Amino acid sequence: MKPLSHILSWFKGGQASPVTSLSKSEEQQIDGITSIYFHEDDYCQIELVPRENEGFLIAQGAEIQRSAEKNFDGYGYKGIHVRSEEPVSLSTKGIAVEQMAEVLTAQGFLRIDTVFTGYSTHRERAKDTVAFKLDPFVVYVDSKDGILAHAWLELNWGASSESQMRFIDALDLIGRNWQLLLSHWPGSLVVDLTDRVAIENYVTVHPQ
Repeated sequence: MKPLSHILSWFKGGQASPVTSLSKSEEQQIDGITSIYFHEDDYCQIELVPRENEGFLIAQGAEIQRSAEKNFDGYGYKGIHVRSEEPVSLSTKGIAVEQMAEVLTAQGFLRIDTVFTGYSTHRERAKDTVAFKLDPFVVYVDSKDGILAHAWLELNWGASSESQMRFIDALDLIGRNWQLLLSHWPGSLVVDLTDRVAIENYVTVHPQ
């Protein structure tokens, strides 16, 4: 992966869930158990999307790579690529937040209803956003009227074999239930979540 392909892929058209500013006391209560935080740059960087978008995802990945090569001058980057929204949105699947919660909590994920976002020392409450955590994995969803609008992942190194297996089982169920793909934008990688072997390879070989 070219360095800029990661940087360029940070930018996505559209907006994250609405946010509201925090009080000082609220900032101090983000504990990863009753509340959780994600950096705004990580919004939808590893996202779940309808499989109807496969061609679009592959084309966008190639465009990010081309833009990376074109804009790198040896010292820095002269421009960025703002990727477009997928032609078929996740909301078209009609997945209720509670349906996703049922799948994830059955695999041992902890539901966290208080979610914050921001950057550096700035924190804001992300409205209509829920997280599901199974260390070191987190699944975030935002919604409108109880129906998923976006779903994205936070992946980190250090997962136990049990956590990896539970995460694989969860992605397998999600993929088969709703015919979804995983788009890993930083690496221009697309994973078919109806293919368990592809999921296993992704989770065990490419956790970030």
